[in-house]
Amino acid sequence: MLTWTKEKPKEPGWYWRRTSSLQQYIREVLLFGDALWVRNENGAWKMEDMVEGEWAGPIEEPGEVRPSV
Repeated sequence: MLTWTKEKPKEPGWYWRRTSSLQQYIREVLLFGDALWVRNENGAWKMEDMVEGEWAGPIEEPGEVRPSV
């Protein structure tokens, strides 16, 4: 189970993000060069420049459902 933390992500992946106003989003964290960036529909920001908030993740990729024969 994922839990909320104020610690910023340290690896690429998809994460839940909760702002101080309790709005929740799913954000992609990418590695460009030696820096982590957070991307959404409006652009990308360096992780170190992100304002305070909470994170949960990374979110695991779903598995495939295989039909039984």
